[in-house]
Amino acid sequence: MKGNIIKLKGLFSRPLTGKKVARLGILLVIFIILGYCAISIFYALFYTTVLNRSLGQESPASYGLPFEEVTFPSDAPDNLVLRGWWVPNPEARQALIMVHGQNQNRTSLLPLAKGLWASGYSLLFFDLRGHGLSGGDHHTFGYFEQWDVVGAADFVRGKGFGASSIGAIGWSMGGPATIMAMSQSNNIKAAVSDSGYANLRPLHHHELLYPGILLASRLFRGYDPEQIQPGQAITKLGSRHLFLIHGEQDTLIPVSEFEELKKLGGSNVTESWLVAGAGHISSFNKDPEEYLRRVRAFFRVELQ
Repeated sequence: MKGNIIKLKGLFSRPLTGKKVARLGILLVIFIILGYCAISIFYALFYTTVLNRSLGQESPASYGLPFEEVTFPSDAPDNLVLRGWWVPNPEARQALIMVHGQNQNRTSLLPLAKGLWASGYSLLFFDLRGHGLSGGDHHTFGYFEQWDVVGAADFVRGKGFGASSIGAIGWSMGGPATIMAMSQSNNIKAAVSDSGYANLRPLHHHELLYPGILLASRLFRGYDPEQIQPGQAITKLGSRHLFLIHGEQDTLIPVSEFEELKKLGGSNVTESWLVAGAGHISSFNKDPEEYLRRVRAFFRVELQ
């Protein structure tokens, strides 16, 4: 035992040569690069994967509303199959598309259903790609989801509603997806964006990892986060209008994103509401009656 200790002491007491230092340096650099790549890939895959896709027990029937199960294709190149609920109102002349956020599904906006349906709207609730029962195994923070919303608008057009009679309500990621969809299609006349963002990049809290996540997203998810620019899309809406809503206490999407959308939107943003005491997509829960009153008033003016 004593002899072994002496040998080990001798091993560590030998001076490191220049070649050994260089080799250790190279190994350390390789280890750091591999670690950076692995962590970047993990974040790119993890943050675009919805772990729980169950719809639960709630449906429009829970609110006493008639509905039918529907499917339609996304307008993206992959034509992914999207699934949802069509809630027809026989007296409706307008229709609203309900667009949920990240890690949610079509049930998220159901609390709005009764009040909007009773106001004379037919409603489409659907799951974005990678969520709920729709196709796909991941989402893209709005990059492809904008085309899912375009596909939803095409579906509503097929139900006999004119483009000037179709509106949309998007929560969180659903807001930016809807704004970008409006810049791609004229089939949505007006929209409410609740807790949306103008640019995805400031929301990445891992600035050092961002270049790696960016590359991993392009390679492994097939989308470019740099192209998710609702703030640019909002300048391409022509004469169509938006109503922006944001919680004053939102810690996920900062209020600065709301202000940036307002600034970039200019005259396209005809209504805005910064809700005191509300967090991320909690403005409806904060004051349901006022929320529905403002949303109904907005669409009453905008839709024909």
